[in-house]
Amino acid sequence: MKALAENVEMLVGLAAEATEGDQGDIEKEYAQLLMLWGELESKLYLSGEFDTCNCYLTISGGAGGTEAQDWASMLLRMYLRFCERQQWKTDILEKTDGQEAGIKSVTVHVQGAMAYGLLKCERGTHRLVRLSPFNAK
Repeated sequence: MKALAENVEMLVGLAAEATEGDQGDIEKEYAQLLMLWGELESKLYLSGEFDTCNCYLTISGGAGGTEAQDWASMLLRMYLRFCERQQWKTDILEKTDGQEAGIKSVTVHVQGAMAYGLLKCERGTHRLVRLSPFNAK
């Protein structure tokens, strides 16, 4: 953190005395500082005791019948794609399909670096509100 502060002070000093030819170097240094800041921020937010662990993800379609079950399947697809982008391994342990469409519930085991840390805030109720263009006021 101290090194980051020193680099920012140095960059501010360079920017104050810079000519047009120095602008490229300053922009490159600024980009490196932003990257370092992002890494420090990630370490700060993902410093919990269990943040490096694997996790279980459970999705249940709430009250709402077919619409809720369809929304649960959309959420499952979204989370599976997120896990794929993070290069995490996913195993669907239990899945109950809806009668007409979607899923009633699903449990997924997610294995990968910082899986619990990045998914722990995804708890609670996720709602889908569909607005009809025919009801516009």
